[in-house]
Amino acid sequence: MKTGADTNTTANIGETGMDSTTYLKESARTVSRTIYEDKAGPAALAAAIDAAEAAGKIVDAVKRSLFYGSALPDFAPDADPRGLSIDPNEADLLHAALGLTTEAIEFLEAVAKSLRGGGLDEVNLREELGDLEWYMALAHRRLGSTPEEVRERNIAKLRRRFPAKFEGEQALSRDLDAERRVLEGKE
Repeated sequence: MKTGADTNTTANIGETGMDSTTYLKESARTVSRTIYEDKAGPAALAAAIDAAEAAGKIVDAVKRSLFYGSALPDFAPDADPRGLSIDPNEADLLHAALGLTTEAIEFLEAVAKSLRGGGLDEVNLREELGDLEWYMALAHRRLGSTPEEVRERNIAKLRRRFPAKFEGEQALSRDLDAERRVLEGKE
């Protein structure tokens, strides 16, 4: 068992950034309202959901084993580590990354259930959003950032990408260098 540095401290960042209500309003400007079923229809969606659910089971098993001490189930493959090493000082980021992955897949599973006629369970979806927020808070603490700061920079990046509103072509032909400059506060 490895133990990392205590990173459960409050970030020392000023009270700048974007509040949740403003973020919800600003982010709505860049939502795609078109579904291109001729490009990726129900069969492709079903295959993607199945693959995500299978990956989610493995990621969750590894997360539970690494961070909660549970035994790794037999279905989790023994893969080539490809140079990976587990740095205890980055444990919070690893925990956040694995947790965000599993919770996002659980959110997808709830949406998929609805798409398959099982009804939309908004209580479950809100619970999954809360779990995602918890793992995001873990990452924010480690990175010394706040949700407000990250929201503000994300909207600035999206304004750079979509000056007026969402456009599919702009989503596919992004200027990643310019977006990086915005995220770094250089533009």
